[in-house]
Amino acid sequence: MFHYYFNHYDSDSRTYFDGIEKMLTVEDIRNVSRLVGKDLGYQKHNRMFSNYRGRGRAFVLIASYKGRSAAYVPAVSYGCDAMNWKYDCSELSSEFWKVCRAVLLILGGLLCFQGHKMFRLTMFLIGFIFGVLITFIVVSVEHASHNGYGLISLLIGFFYGVFWLFVWWKFGVPLLSVQLTMILSGGLIASITMNQLGDYNAFALDINYWLTFSCIVIAYMIIGVAVMMHGHIVSCVVIGSYAVIAAISYYIDGNMEFIFVNFFRRVVVKNFGYAVLDPPFLIFTDTFLCIMWILLFLVGVKLQSRYQRNRSPFPPNRNVSLERPLSETTPLLYSEAYPSPPEYSATP
Repeated sequence: MFHYYFNHYDSDSRTYFDGIEKMLTVEDIRNVSRLVGKDLGYQKHNRMFSNYRGRGRAFVLIASYKGRSAAYVPAVSYGCDAMNWKYDCSELSSEFWKVCRAVLLILGGLLCFQGHKMFRLTMFLIGFIFGVLITFIVVSVEHASHNGYGLISLLIGFFYGVFWLFVWWKFGVPLLSVQLTMILSGGLIASITMNQLGDYNAFALDINYWLTFSCIVIAYMIIGVAVMMHGHIVSCVVIGSYAVIAAISYYIDGNMEFIFVNFFRRVVVKNFGYAVLDPPFLIFTDTFLCIMWILLFLVGVKLQSRYQRNRSPFPPNRNVSLERPLSETTPLLYSEAYPSPPEYSATP
């Protein structure tokens, strides 16, 4: 089986018929389309594909026998109701989601270039992101449709952010506070990796997929903890740069958001491991986004590392500072037996 992507968000009839025309002969099909590589035995006659709303594509089957091949009539799908294009095929086109994308762009930039410097803000944002993701996933598992749950996810995410900021304020343990940032960035790196490997037969089984996914996250966290400050900087830049690229991708019709979309579907959609991922990739748009992503990552790491040079790895915890006021006469080695510095006399 082969499939061929049309131009993004193009419902023009000329594009439709041009796409079908390219899928009529065996030679043209093999030249312009992509071969579906996953063959899972009993699943090969009932193929499932990851749906990319508004991305039109043609599907065709080539039958071969004794060195001869013939193509079936192609079928076309836009992954939505093409007769109701404006409301059903324009993904996340409501005003609410447009505002969310703009906010994502701004906050992603802050994490990318100022994440470690603005440590307390980062703690809140990371907790907020984690809360939104967990809530949205739980809601989507419990309900087939997640319409109307965006505001609920944002509200619960806000409380998650406040809670994680409180954890830093109360305990002031960097090793504890940076774990959530590393989990999210490790999960993003694992999602990128599995998005490329997801069409291999071995990863159709959930145990193989999630075991590999978990190993990538754990390995990243071990390396990050070994160099905690730099690990936190890299984690902030990874998350922030992807947020910026995903937001820009929405405005220029790119495909970077499908990295998260396929991970999300793997969590909530039953038997999604048997679906063919093979996301669309625009040569100019997506290549530009990839190059921009790399540049953002390098610049973000460079700027944050340079700012932290000759500075304390992590900011002081406010709660500890309030409990133990610091001054010029505060002993370097603090002890409960000597809570205050000794008195010195000006005369011998």
